[in-house]
Amino acid sequence: MALTITKQPASNGLYFADSPILIEMISTQVAQTGFAYKLEVTIWSGGISDSNSVTYTLRKLPNPENSNRALFDVSKLIQDQLEHPTAKNFTARVEDIGTGGIWCKITAKATWGSSGSESTAGNTWYNTQGYTFMDKERVNETIAVRDMLMIRPTDTEVYGSTYIPVLRSDFDQVIVTAGSETHTQTLTASATESDTRIQYVDVYDIFEDEITGSYDEFKVKLSDGTNESSQYTFYVGCESRFVPIPIMYLNQYGVIETLFLEKKHVRSRSYERISFKRAHIIDSVDIDMSRKGNTTFNVTSQVSHVMNTGFLDEAENTMIEQLMISPYIVAKLDDVWRQVVVNDMELQEKTSRNDRLIQYSISLTEGHKEINIVR
Repeated sequence: MALTITKQPASNGLYFADSPILIEMISTQVAQTGFAYKLEVTIWSGGISDSNSVTYTLRKLPNPENSNRALFDVSKLIQDQLEHPTAKNFTARVEDIGTGGIWCKITAKATWGSSGSESTAGNTWYNTQGYTFMDKERVNETIAVRDMLMIRPTDTEVYGSTYIPVLRSDFDQVIVTAGSETHTQTLTASATESDTRIQYVDVYDIFEDEITGSYDEFKVKLSDGTNESSQYTFYVGCESRFVPIPIMYLNQYGVIETLFLEKKHVRSRSYERISFKRAHIIDSVDIDMSRKGNTTFNVTSQVSHVMNTGFLDEAENTMIEQLMISPYIVAKLDDVWRQVVVNDMELQEKTSRNDRLIQYSISLTEGHKEINIVR
């Protein structure tokens, strides 16, 4: 008697819930009367050991077209439980290890007849928002292949706090170098948190606090004490006329990246007014002209922004593309992080060959309307 899980996520792996997450099982007891497969799915947030009771129980009959196996996709269940970032918790999410992600573990079961059953424990893994990356040959690229989960090209300009995601199962050190100075920041996790999670590190803050000299660029790489990641170069931008606006967005790997829109910024408002009329006629003979015939009931305001990038390298086109398709975006406006949506429905990619200077204008609308509640 044997129940075998033939396909499941790797133990303690990181998976993107917007792509299918498949579990397949097979049993030698499929010929039994009333046979059925069951999958118990437990989903929780917090530490890896904080799991609670079973969240879902799924049931399927053997599929004769698949050698009497059963195939389950649990990605939709995980998506329902993922915390969607808002303007309030978006920035907190980049400062805490794994905030916004959840754990999942499975148990495969089979039942038949009045009392026949068998059970096999499955793996536990971590889930976040995003999609599994597919390379040109359409082969899944696992996290182990990528040393950084960023879309950002290796050379970019920054104007302030810039977070990079660090997969703690691979790296626990951030090395910042400027000129002849080098600082190594060792990352730590609390007792309730797992080292397989993502930790966001503000590399600009490390550069400002730990590098004593005056430099206009710094380099960042990750390390586990032996192996090192690719090296990223950040150029410290200087904008004398405009105030650079930081944008944080969720990229296709399910992690947050920072983009600066440092040129001309135009803010505009649209208004929606709701009014009502009050009758002047009190009864059949009297008219009260002191009553307002038409008055305002409510006025709501929608704030929109048109922002412009500086002159970009062609490699930075990918960041603009990711911004366009990101489901979660916030902008720091008037020192407050506000959730915004992109209005543009078309992006004409610019190249150095066709356009020489690459610059984009992006239209954004704040996600919440303003209303005067004073009466």
